[in-house]
Amino acid sequence: MKVLVSWSGQRGRIVAEALRSWLADVLHRTDAWVSSEDIEPGTRWNSELAKQLEETQFGIVCLTPESAHAPWVLFEAGALAKTLGTARLVPYLIELESRELQQPLAQFDAVRANKSGTLKLLRSINKALESEGSLSDERLMRAFDLWWPYLERVLEGLPAAPQKSAVLPRAAESLGLEGVFRSRSEALTYFGPALRREIERSTRSQGLVYITCTSLRGFIATDAKDFHGPRVLEKLAENKCDLHILLTHPEVAERRAHQEQRPQGAIAGEVKSAVTQLTALGVSTDQIRYYRGSPTVFGIATSEVMLLNPYPYENESHRCMTLVVRKTDEKEDIYHQYFDAHFERPWKNAEPVQKALRGSP
Repeated sequence: MKVLVSWSGQRGRIVAEALRSWLADVLHRTDAWVSSEDIEPGTRWNSELAKQLEETQFGIVCLTPESAHAPWVLFEAGALAKTLGTARLVPYLIELESRELQQPLAQFDAVRANKSGTLKLLRSINKALESEGSLSDERLMRAFDLWWPYLERVLEGLPAAPQKSAVLPRAAESLGLEGVFRSRSEALTYFGPALRREIERSTRSQGLVYITCTSLRGFIATDAKDFHGPRVLEKLAENKCDLHILLTHPEVAERRAHQEQRPQGAIAGEVKSAVTQLTALGVSTDQIRYYRGSPTVFGIATSEVMLLNPYPYENESHRCMTLVVRKTDEKEDIYHQYFDAHFERPWKNAEPVQKALRGSP
């Protein structure tokens, strides 16, 4: 069974890599994957992570006080939650308490990185192994008692936490992080001027806007202050902006509906309704495509900035943190990595909506 171990920061990496080998010793049927250990040199990080997510059945997020709010950890947690649901994603808390976690991590059943917490984590993984041959609790306890001292030494020997002033500002600047917001609505209110700049740019040359989402309902019917989604879309279309709207294909929307425990056909109906609304607002069907999958983020990208909201489930996505990032000169910043993986490449591989409409009865 594939287990993805996520981490951020030096201390998180030490624990993640120790867990990788430790799990193989305790539960032989697990195959733990850690990006720092298992990505070959020269491999594109986002592409390999996406591949591993498709094969993952259980996720562990190693959290330290200095990494609990790191953008990459939060987005990997959102992607894992979308793939696995909350039952198979466990935050592993190193010098942290559950009450210190914020959304989206606070929704999961976390364990502390001590003997009792690690045993609870091990039992959760063993339960998920049922179809592949789990251990009896007696055998599991024997294996745990044998191997626990190794992991305990790693946890007790961790270096001291770095000073906050020494790591966060420089990291945020190099990644292009402009703001972290408590909800999608707050972020959209902040992001509105960036969309208006693209509308204005289109009057002189051509603005650029990508929107990646499930059904666009969160954009059209948002409760954000001073942000009116339909009016923005109408202006983008009217001013001939280079607009790309990527929606989940109605034929695969049932998987999403099942994940969110929504009625059959609910999301497929929203997607089709969105196409009708978009064309009524003047958006060309050439600017809309269907993607055969569910996005791991709700995202908007302009030529300068990007809004990214983790998308585990509908309710959680609207009330959990959202990032606004700016494009920098660094090709490994958040903007460049997400633009390729979540906007440009999925758009190129998506199905033109005209083709789907022609195939409709």
